[in-house]
Amino acid sequence: MRVWRRYGDATYALFVLAGFVLQAAALALLTWSFIPAASRLFPAATPSRALLAALLLTTTALLGIVGFILGYHVIGARRQARRAADVQAWTERWTGVVFGAEAPEGPLPPMALEGLLEVRDKLRGGQARAIDQLFERYWHRDVLIRPLRSRRLVRRLDALDRLARARLAFTFFPVLRETDEADARTRGMALRAAARTLALYPEGPALDEAQEAFAEALDDERITTGIALEALMLLEDACSGVAIRLFHDPTPRWLRWAAIEAAGRLERVDLSIAIAPLVEDLDPEIRAAALRALHGIRTIPDAAEQSVRRGLYDDVDFVRVQATRAAELLPFGSVASRMWEMLGDGSWWVRRTAAETIGGHGTAGAEMLGWAARSHPDRYARHMAIQFLFDDRRIDLGTAEQLRQAV
Repeated sequence: MRVWRRYGDATYALFVLAGFVLQAAALALLTWSFIPAASRLFPAATPSRALLAALLLTTTALLGIVGFILGYHVIGARRQARRAADVQAWTERWTGVVFGAEAPEGPLPPMALEGLLEVRDKLRGGQARAIDQLFERYWHRDVLIRPLRSRRLVRRLDALDRLARARLAFTFFPVLRETDEADARTRGMALRAAARTLALYPEGPALDEAQEAFAEALDDERITTGIALEALMLLEDACSGVAIRLFHDPTPRWLRWAAIEAAGRLERVDLSIAIAPLVEDLDPEIRAAALRALHGIRTIPDAAEQSVRRGLYDDVDFVRVQATRAAELLPFGSVASRMWEMLGDGSWWVRRTAAETIGGHGTAGAEMLGWAARSHPDRYARHMAIQFLFDDRRIDLGTAEQLRQAV
């Protein structure tokens, strides 16, 4: 429960500490009462009385902690329900304002900001500028940015979450500066917030400056590959301007890989020509990523066709796997003979990918696999062709067994 995480941690810790102190006191009293020397010093502290006191203290501590947890969850659930209703009401009201309804009078309650953030998440296109104007009208810029300077981590993370949803251009650089923080959670959330903001950044000279700054912020050894990839994915259409800055040296290998991977997953056709030379990079991880990206984009530029064909002969098996997948986009006749050879490759993954690529070429591919199942000179190739035909439901179990026995 988000309310619990935000407001209940300190109080819960206090209750647990109090319970621990009570139980420690009970244990100390019980131990003291059973020490003969202590019993003579304090005759009133008989074992039976000490045991009763210890039980009472322990029960009080446990009841206090359990009661607090149950009570807080009940109160938290009610608070969440009221909050959700208020946010929904303001979301509907702001939606009406964006489409021409009368705007409310200020000052506005905190839930009004939450409602407008919900509208920002749902509306795109021409309404984006109208939402920007509403932010500028009702909330001073410093109101949104000031919490980033708070000493409390929770306040800073909440502020980054709001700014990630607001996606206001003037917050981009203040948010990006938070990526220099030592705390890993702050860096990660700041990078995500900056990426979401850059995704809606207005066109113009300032956009190039923002993209350059974002690319520089990514080039930080404290940022993991996963977070960098996620941030690049959050850029949406703005990914091209950032990724193309990261494709070549001196960008670290892990960051180049993330940029290429993001381009492929987002299917950025406009980056296919820039990715093409990377198919023959010296680093096999980069070669594989470039081939995978071209396959994801579903486009192989003319300049990369020969590189993809050479990738089918690469010394590294996972590069051959990605080249085989990418070869699916080339004319079948130009790669058919190599696909036939790759059915007998030393790597199981290459053999499987070759069978899938051949099978994706309709009738011609099915005929080649049928022929390979019966007459390929490599035993492993014959088994792979049979297995693929069976998995693809092109032959039944009986036929598959007959073919296996024949080979």
